Amino acid sequence: MKTIYIHESGTLDLGCHKPYFVMAALMIDDEKALKRMKNLIRRVNGHVLRRYKPGSFLVDWYVKEHIEQYITKSLPTRDDHSITYVVMKRDKEQTRMRNKAARIHMRQVLLRRLLLDTLVRCHEDVRIVMSNKTIKAATARQMQRYIQQQAREHGYQHTLVIDTVEPQTNYGLRMVHFITHLVFVTYMRPVYLGRVLHNLPLARLRIAKGEFIDESHTDWLIDQLA
Repeated sequence: MKTIYIHESGTLDLGCHKPYFVMAALMIDDEKALKRMKNLIRRVNGHVLRRYKPGSFLVDWYVKEHIEQYITKSLPTRDDHSITYVVMKRDKEQTRMRNKAARIHMRQVLLRRLLLDTLVRCHEDVRIVMSNKTIKAATARQMQRYIQQQAREHGYQHTLVIDTVEPQTNYGLRMVHFITHLVFVTYMRPVYLGRVLHNLPLARLRIAKGEFIDESHTDWLIDQLA
């Protein structure tokens, strides 16, 4: 069974002031790969705690930079995972996220764009793991029905389930949390002269697919779900 960990950064709420919403997926081949993720997180956390004591903004910034450098250097060293992400630019003036139903529809749209290509090529059962802090069980069931239907229409013939779990005790979710945050801050950072895309930390990771869409261009996608 293939396991896919999914996390979000930003929010689809009406009053959101963040310019981007990010959904990222970490696809892990086996338990051995998950164990490696666990060891990476434990190692970097232990190293950071020994060197820095949390407190000032400057210290917190150094901690984040250190974690970013360590994981973007260590994670891609083995071909035991792949990453996909989709970034949506929010439309603050004419947002489509007017109610809960619209937000669920948009999550389904983004999940389809995030996973469909992977599922079509997959020849085994898939377990999708998401945080119970961001996705309610009822919403997860709706998303499961939708993505399974979409995948079957495109030839996927296996079982797909979505589980919501406690993120602090799940190392796959903790790793994809870092990846999602890295995607978010990469789009938030100004690109200074000489710092071209292939030099950014995000470019070091094993990105199978990355997509950028504008909320103002999603009307036809949401209409498909109505």
